[in-house]
Amino acid sequence: MKTTSSNVSQGQPIRLVIVPIGALSLAPDGQTRQNFDPATLQTLAASLRRSGVRSPILVAPNASAPDRYRVVAGERRWRAAQLAGLTEMPCLVDERLSDRNQCLLAQAEENLHREDLNVIEEAAVLVQLMDAFRLGAQEAGALIGRSYQQARRLLQIHNAPQPIRDAVVQGHIDARAALELVRICNKLAKDPAPDGKGATAKLEELIDRVVNERWTIRRLEHYARRVLDGAEEGSLPAPARGGRLVTASAGPSMSSPRVASATVASPPLFRRDENGVFIDTGRIARRQVSPEEREELIKILEELIMAVRRV
Repeated sequence: MKTTSSNVSQGQPIRLVIVPIGALSLAPDGQTRQNFDPATLQTLAASLRRSGVRSPILVAPNASAPDRYRVVAGERRWRAAQLAGLTEMPCLVDERLSDRNQCLLAQAEENLHREDLNVIEEAAVLVQLMDAFRLGAQEAGALIGRSYQQARRLLQIHNAPQPIRDAVVQGHIDARAALELVRICNKLAKDPAPDGKGATAKLEELIDRVVNERWTIRRLEHYARRVLDGAEEGSLPAPARGGRLVTASAGPSMSSPRVASATVASPPLFRRDENGVFIDTGRIARRQVSPEEREELIKILEELIMAVRRV
């Protein structure tokens, strides 16, 4: 192990050290990234093989093993370096990160700066902050720039059954569809289906239908209302012909609400693009607004108000 430089920040040493790959391991908690695309990881490995690791990763001393370190930020580069066959890599060793709370905060801040953060990972960041500093959802949400309603939705998605979480991570459904599926799943778990199928089996079957038949968000909301009212009794509706998929691109964020999908007979309440937000005030005047649309629009308007205040 070679120490190449050092400095002091607020009395705490932060050292730039060349560390053997074998002396690095993941921190026991706080790693929010769930999946690494094999192709992009191989591409990064090829780049590291040619040029080496030019940006150090952030690590903390492993209190239980001298000369070993835990990866706090930079897991992707660490994995790619292993694929590239490198034997060592530069690391910033921050002694303060031996404290679990400080480590979780550093991981949360690092993850929030990632461009490809998906809603599952964003929810994990929220929970990290709640756990590290014993905060409620509202206080932790404020730390990452989320309203209480947004933080509450993130918690719902964080606690969602694994099939829903997997579908979000894979880009098959967006955050809004995930929340509707959570509502349905809670009802199915409370009231078992007459055919004897468990809630998980029913949920997996529904997700397959939603994805393969390209359900609109409008159709999923309608089905959720029927399930909650007891009209469907856990059964699935007949297959639809066509329709727009309720998926988003990989990594949907609660901070970037999607425009609601809609049929021709019921146009979207609002449309958001780079030029602004366009609202169908006629639907509001006619009181043709669902509770979900109302909450989504309020969320967007809250974000715009905060943006104006910062100007």
